Amino acid sequence: MDLIGPIRTATERGHRYILTVVDYASRYSEDVAVKKITSEVVADALVSIYSRVGVPKYVLTDLGTQIVSHVMKEVHEEAPQESLGFSSIDFIYGRTVRGLMMILRELWTKEATTPEVETTYHYVLDLRNRLQETCTLAQAELAKAKVRYKRYYDRKARYRKFQPGDKVLVLLPTDHNKLLMQWQGPM
Repeated sequence: MDLIGPIRTATERGHRYILTVVDYASRYSEDVAVKKITSEVVADALVSIYSRVGVPKYVLTDLGTQIVSHVMKEVHEEAPQESLGFSSIDFIYGRTVRGLMMILRELWTKEATTPEVETTYHYVLDLRNRLQETCTLAQAELAKAKVRYKRYYDRKARYRKFQPGDKVLVLLPTDHNKLLMQWQGPM
């Protein structure tokens, strides 16, 4: 997860930043244009993403202040608050959200006996299993690609040993865009 911007020319609606969230396994990207990067705005953007794709188990960031603030911690909380006795989602919707675990409980306790519920539940479980298998295959392919990329990189890489006081070039982000890098020096 990262914030990009400020973009030099704002959109017609005044958006100057982009919140980008990339799934580590699939490389699927979700991007949301935002006007400013306060914690509240970033939290709202994340809620819009999470409501469609789900809440991630882990989040990797550069620890920007907008992402590690108290508001962001609240967005990532799904468990009951000890002081409140309810989860944040209970407060948002005024009820407990029905998920797979609740459907499973209904099936076990025979509260839900319609064939549609059972068929849907089995479909979701089957889909989850297939997605898990796909993720396992994707991780294996990523490991293979990592080896290939390392072999490709190592072909041109040379071991260099520097001594204190040696002049070197340093690859640093440019002043106007942290995603663009350029060699600076000698230093």
